Amino acid sequence: VHDGLRKAELVITQDAFLDTETNRHADILLPAALWAEGEGVMINSERNLTLMPRAVEPPGQSLPDWQIIARVACAMGYADAFDYPNAEAVYEEIRRFHNPSTGYDLRGIGYAELRTQPRQWPCAPGSQQQRSPLRYLNDGSSQALLLDARGGRPALAFPTASGKARFFARPWLPAAELPDDDYPMVLNTGRVQHQWHTLTKTGKVPTLNKLEPGPYLEIHPEDAARLGVAEKDQVAVRSRRGHAVLPARISDRVMPGDCCAPFHWNDLIGE
Repeated sequence: VHDGLRKAELVITQDAFLDTETNRHADILLPAALWAEGEGVMINSERNLTLMPRAVEPPGQSLPDWQIIARVACAMGYADAFDYPNAEAVYEEIRRFHNPSTGYDLRGIGYAELRTQPRQWPCAPGSQQQRSPLRYLNDGSSQALLLDARGGRPALAFPTASGKARFFARPWLPAAELPDDDYPMVLNTGRVQHQWHTLTKTGKVPTLNKLEPGPYLEIHPEDAARLGVAEKDQVAVRSRRGHAVLPARISDRVMPGDCCAPFHWNDLIGE
């Protein structure tokens, strides 16, 4: 990735923070507002829609994501399609789309309603239900009604011709790379509960950084004894693609022959 960014003729980034690994390659940086500095509708994996009001004004020239995208589009000659006056107008355009094949339906969830409480899709026009916990409900409101061969109506209907779910079995494939004499151990990566992705939402929170101030390498007690590694020793981890030096954490949470390091700190530690 770094090689590609270095070779690019022009790199434009959009970020709420100045000093990041990607921004160091940027020719142009578009300052973005954080989620608390703009208004918008958030949708989570449970299909809940929540209107997040602006809590504080964005600093300097920072703008919400939708506004940056709209301004760039207008400058490119697409003002007729991106002339949104506010975040509500963006949402109202999004909720016009409805897919009767899959039941995706936001039409019944207005912006004014979201100011009072969250809602859950699918939500057909006129629906007063706050939540719609069942997906693919075969009632003809948000998705096309399906009748079986006998004329009956199944309670649920998936977006297939039969109305039944389909499982796609994938063929087994051998691992692209296995441990060998040069690199005899497997390195896994994972998360810690106190940090989010690459620290984008949590890396500036002192309380969370006290709980887990940096990355580490979990190693099984058998491997630690064999290698002469003690708790908190600085351990060099190397692969064919990079290396890092991390403090050891002796733990039976990992299998012998395996070790694990959290990925949140990314290129801040190692290369």
